Amino acid sequence: RNSLLTLDILCLLLSIVFAISHIFASHDFHKSYANIRFGEGPHRIEFSLQFMNDDGAFVPEMAKSRTNKFVMELAPLSLMPHSVLHFLEMIDHQLWNGAAFVHHVDHVVQAVPTAFRTAETMKPMFDNLGLSELAFQEYHEEYPHDTYSVGFSGRPGGLEFYINTQDNSLIHGPGGQTQHALREEGDPCFAKIVSGHHVIDRMNQKGQNNKKEIHIIGIERAVLLPQGMTSHQNPYSRMKR
Repeated sequence: RNSLLTLDILCLLLSIVFAISHIFASHDFHKSYANIRFGEGPHRIEFSLQFMNDDGAFVPEMAKSRTNKFVMELAPLSLMPHSVLHFLEMIDHQLWNGAAFVHHVDHVVQAVPTAFRTAETMKPMFDNLGLSELAFQEYHEEYPHDTYSVGFSGRPGGLEFYINTQDNSLIHGPGGQTQHALREEGDPCFAKIVSGHHVIDRMNQKGQNNKKEIHIIGIERAVLLPQGMTSHQNPYSRMKR
Protein backbone atom coordinates (compact mmCIF):
# COMPACT_ATOMS: atom_id res chain seq x y z
CA ARG A 1 0.00 0.00 0.00
CA ASN A 2 2.77 2.41 0.93
CA SER A 3 4.55 1.82 -2.35
CA LEU A 4 1.32 2.42 -4.30
CA LEU A 5 0.67 5.60 -2.34
CA THR A 6 4.22 6.78 -2.98
CA LEU A 7 3.78 6.06 -6.70
CA ASP A 8 0.51 8.06 -6.79
CA ILE A 9 2.20 11.01 -5.09
CA LEU A 10 5.14 10.82 -7.50
CA CYS A 11 2.78 10.79 -10.51
CA LEU A 12 0.93 13.79 -9.10
CA LEU A 13 4.16 15.72 -8.58
CA LEU A 14 5.33 14.89 -12.10
CA SER A 15 2.00 16.11 -13.48
CA ILE A 16 2.37 19.39 -11.60
CA VAL A 17 5.95 19.86 -12.82
CA PHE A 18 4.86 19.11 -16.40
CA ALA A 19 1.99 21.60 -16.18
CA ILE A 20 4.26 24.35 -14.82
CA SER A 21 6.93 23.72 -17.46
CA HIS A 22 4.24 23.79 -20.15
CA ILE A 23 3.02 27.20 -18.95
CA PHE A 24 6.56 28.62 -18.97
CA ALA A 25 7.17 27.22 -22.46
CA SER A 26 3.85 28.67 -23.62
CA HIS A 27 4.82 32.04 -22.09
CA ASP A 28 8.05 32.15 -24.11
CA PHE A 29 6.33 30.99 -27.31
CA HIS A 30 3.55 33.60 -27.13
CA LYS A 31 6.05 36.36 -26.37
CA SER A 32 8.29 35.43 -29.32
CA TYR A 33 5.39 34.93 -31.73
CA ALA A 34 3.75 38.25 -30.77
CA ASN A 35 7.09 40.02 -31.31
CA ILE A 36 7.38 38.54 -34.79
CA ARG A 37 3.76 39.08 -35.81
CA PHE A 38 2.92 42.44 -34.22
CA GLY A 39 6.24 43.95 -33.10
CA GLU A 40 7.59 44.28 -29.59
CA GLY A 41 5.17 47.05 -28.59
CA PRO A 42 3.82 48.99 -26.93
CA HIS A 43 0.66 47.94 -28.77
CA ARG A 44 -2.19 50.45 -28.80
CA ILE A 45 -5.75 49.81 -29.96
CA GLU A 46 -8.15 52.60 -30.87
CA PHE A 47 -11.88 51.99 -30.42
CA SER A 48 -14.43 54.12 -32.28
CA LEU A 49 -17.93 53.95 -30.80
CA GLN A 50 -21.55 54.76 -31.59
CA PHE A 51 -23.83 55.96 -28.80
CA MET A 52 -27.62 55.85 -28.71
CA ASN A 53 -29.61 59.07 -28.96
CA ASP A 54 -32.75 59.75 -26.93
CA ASP A 55 -34.85 57.87 -29.49
CA GLY A 56 -32.80 54.68 -29.03
CA ALA A 57 -31.03 54.94 -32.39
CA PHE A 58 -27.27 54.62 -32.86
CA VAL A 59 -25.82 57.81 -34.32
CA PRO A 60 -22.34 58.03 -35.92
CA GLU A 61 -20.33 61.00 -34.65
CA MET A 62 -17.96 63.24 -36.56
CA ALA A 63 -14.76 61.50 -37.64
CA LYS A 64 -12.57 63.98 -35.75
CA SER A 65 -14.70 63.87 -32.61
CA ARG A 66 -13.00 62.99 -29.33
CA THR A 67 -16.30 62.12 -27.67
CA ASN A 68 -16.55 58.62 -29.11
CA LYS A 69 -12.96 57.29 -29.20
CA PHE A 70 -10.52 55.85 -26.70
CA VAL A 71 -7.13 54.15 -26.88
CA MET A 72 -6.01 51.16 -24.84
CA GLU A 73 -2.37 50.19 -24.45
CA LEU A 74 -1.75 46.49 -24.04
CA ALA A 75 0.42 45.10 -21.26
CA PRO A 76 4.13 44.45 -21.93
CA LEU A 77 4.74 41.10 -23.57
CA SER A 78 7.14 40.28 -20.74
CA LEU A 79 4.19 40.27 -18.31
CA MET A 80 1.10 39.03 -20.20
CA PRO A 81 2.21 37.51 -23.54
CA HIS A 82 -0.60 34.97 -23.94
CA SER A 83 -3.46 37.40 -23.23
CA VAL A 84 -1.93 40.19 -25.31
CA LEU A 85 -1.34 37.93 -28.33
CA HIS A 86 -4.87 36.56 -27.98
CA PHE A 87 -6.36 40.06 -28.04
CA LEU A 88 -4.14 41.22 -30.91
CA GLU A 89 -5.35 38.28 -32.99
CA MET A 90 -8.95 39.31 -32.25
CA ILE A 91 -8.21 42.87 -33.40
CA ASP A 92 -6.29 41.71 -36.47
CA HIS A 93 -9.29 39.62 -37.56
CA GLN A 94 -11.65 42.57 -36.88
CA LEU A 95 -13.79 40.41 -34.61
CA TRP A 96 -14.93 43.27 -32.37
CA ASN A 97 -15.99 45.52 -35.25
CA GLY A 98 -19.76 45.84 -35.06
CA ALA A 99 -20.01 44.31 -31.57
CA ALA A 100 -21.11 46.14 -28.42
CA PHE A 101 -20.21 47.35 -24.97
CA VAL A 102 -22.84 46.96 -22.26
CA HIS A 103 -23.01 48.88 -18.99
CA HIS A 104 -25.39 47.37 -16.44
CA VAL A 105 -23.24 47.13 -13.30
CA ASP A 106 -21.37 50.08 -11.85
CA HIS A 107 -17.85 48.66 -11.58
CA VAL A 108 -17.25 47.61 -15.23
CA VAL A 109 -18.27 48.18 -18.84
CA GLN A 110 -18.41 44.80 -20.61
CA ALA A 111 -17.66 44.03 -24.27
CA VAL A 112 -19.97 41.34 -25.65
CA PRO A 113 -19.94 39.44 -28.99
CA THR A 114 -23.35 40.75 -30.01
CA ALA A 115 -23.94 42.91 -33.10
CA PHE A 116 -25.14 46.30 -31.89
CA ARG A 117 -27.16 46.93 -35.05
CA THR A 118 -28.98 43.56 -35.25
CA ALA A 119 -28.56 42.01 -31.76
CA GLU A 120 -27.32 38.81 -33.45
CA THR A 121 -24.58 36.77 -31.79
CA MET A 122 -21.06 37.08 -33.21
CA LYS A 123 -19.60 34.27 -31.12
CA PRO A 124 -19.30 31.77 -34.02
CA MET A 125 -16.72 34.05 -35.65
CA PHE A 126 -14.54 33.78 -32.53
CA ASP A 127 -15.15 30.02 -32.31
CA ASN A 128 -14.19 29.43 -35.95
CA LEU A 129 -10.82 31.12 -35.43
CA GLY A 130 -10.11 29.43 -32.10
CA LEU A 131 -10.27 32.76 -30.26
CA SER A 132 -13.18 32.17 -27.92
CA GLU A 133 -11.06 31.41 -24.85
CA LEU A 134 -7.55 31.51 -23.41
CA ALA A 135 -5.48 28.38 -22.97
CA PHE A 136 -4.99 29.20 -19.28
CA GLN A 137 -5.73 31.92 -16.73
CA GLU A 138 -2.79 34.31 -17.03
CA TYR A 139 -2.20 36.89 -14.29
CA HIS A 140 0.72 39.06 -13.17
CA GLU A 141 0.87 40.88 -9.84
CA GLU A 142 2.59 43.86 -11.48
CA TYR A 143 -0.49 44.42 -13.68
CA PRO A 144 -3.51 44.60 -11.32
CA HIS A 145 -7.11 45.58 -12.09
CA ASP A 146 -6.79 49.33 -11.43
CA THR A 147 -9.31 51.93 -12.60
CA TYR A 148 -9.38 52.10 -16.43
CA SER A 149 -7.58 48.77 -16.79
CA VAL A 150 -8.93 45.99 -19.03
CA GLY A 151 -9.45 42.32 -18.22
CA PHE A 152 -10.84 39.11 -19.67
CA SER A 153 -13.88 37.67 -17.91
CA GLY A 154 -14.94 34.06 -17.39
CA ARG A 155 -13.22 30.73 -16.80
CA PRO A 156 -11.36 30.24 -18.95
CA GLY A 157 -11.28 33.89 -19.97
CA GLY A 158 -10.68 35.08 -23.44
CA LEU A 159 -13.79 36.06 -25.31
CA GLU A 160 -15.62 38.81 -23.43
CA PHE A 161 -13.53 41.54 -21.86
CA TYR A 162 -14.33 44.46 -19.59
CA ILE A 163 -13.05 47.90 -18.66
CA ASN A 164 -12.70 48.48 -14.93
CA THR A 165 -14.43 51.75 -14.03
CA GLN A 166 -13.08 51.61 -10.48
CA ASP A 167 -10.23 49.89 -8.64
CA ASN A 168 -11.19 46.20 -8.88
CA SER A 169 -7.79 44.81 -7.93
CA LEU A 170 -9.28 42.84 -5.04
CA ILE A 171 -12.48 41.46 -6.57
CA HIS A 172 -10.91 40.63 -9.95
CA GLY A 173 -7.48 39.63 -8.66
CA PRO A 174 -6.41 36.25 -7.24
CA GLY A 175 -8.94 34.96 -4.72
CA GLY A 176 -11.53 37.59 -5.58
CA GLN A 177 -13.75 35.41 -7.81
CA THR A 178 -15.14 33.00 -5.22
CA GLN A 179 -17.86 31.69 -7.53
CA HIS A 180 -15.28 29.76 -9.57
CA ALA A 181 -13.88 26.34 -8.73
CA LEU A 182 -10.27 27.56 -8.63
CA ARG A 183 -10.75 30.54 -6.34
CA GLU A 184 -7.05 31.37 -6.20
CA GLU A 185 -7.00 32.40 -9.89
CA GLY A 186 -7.44 36.00 -11.03
CA ASP A 187 -8.94 37.46 -14.17
CA PRO A 188 -6.24 38.24 -16.77
CA CYS A 189 -5.60 42.01 -16.76
CA PHE A 190 -3.99 42.80 -20.10
CA ALA A 191 -4.42 46.50 -20.96
CA LYS A 192 -4.98 50.04 -19.69
CA ILE A 193 -6.93 52.94 -21.18
CA VAL A 194 -4.31 55.62 -21.91
CA SER A 195 -6.45 58.12 -23.82
CA GLY A 196 -10.16 58.91 -23.69
CA HIS A 197 -11.01 58.44 -20.01
CA HIS A 198 -13.90 60.87 -20.52
CA VAL A 199 -15.33 58.47 -23.13
CA ILE A 200 -15.16 55.58 -20.64
CA ASP A 201 -16.98 57.79 -18.10
CA ARG A 202 -19.63 58.47 -20.75
CA MET A 203 -20.01 54.73 -21.36
CA ASN A 204 -20.28 54.23 -17.60
CA GLN A 205 -22.99 56.95 -17.45
CA LYS A 206 -20.89 58.74 -14.83
CA GLY A 207 -22.57 61.89 -13.56
CA GLN A 208 -25.78 61.27 -15.52
CA ASN A 209 -29.08 61.73 -13.71
CA ASN A 210 -31.24 59.42 -15.83
CA LYS A 211 -29.09 56.31 -16.10
CA LYS A 212 -30.27 53.49 -18.32
CA GLU A 213 -30.56 50.13 -16.59
CA ILE A 214 -28.85 48.53 -19.58
CA HIS A 215 -26.71 50.97 -21.57
CA ILE A 216 -25.59 49.63 -24.97
CA ILE A 217 -22.74 51.24 -26.91
CA GLY A 218 -21.83 50.13 -30.43
CA ILE A 219 -18.24 49.30 -31.39
CA GLU A 220 -17.87 50.82 -34.83
CA ARG A 221 -14.31 49.57 -35.19
CA ALA A 222 -11.19 48.62 -33.22
CA VAL A 223 -7.81 49.03 -34.93
CA LEU A 224 -4.15 48.51 -34.05
CA LEU A 225 -2.37 51.87 -34.31
CA PRO A 226 1.13 52.47 -35.67
CA GLN A 227 3.51 52.16 -32.72
CA GLY A 228 3.78 55.38 -30.72
CA MET A 229 0.85 57.00 -32.53
CA THR A 230 -2.79 57.85 -31.93
CA SER A 231 -5.43 58.67 -34.55
CA HIS A 232 -7.71 60.75 -32.34
CA GLN A 233 -7.00 63.62 -34.71
CA ASN A 234 -5.14 61.90 -37.51
CA PRO A 235 -3.34 58.57 -37.92
CA TYR A 236 0.10 60.08 -37.40
CA SER A 237 -0.28 62.43 -34.43
CA ARG A 238 1.82 61.62 -31.35
CA MET A 239 0.20 59.98 -28.32
CA LYS A 240 -0.95 62.50 -25.70
CA ARG A 241 -0.93 61.12 -22.20
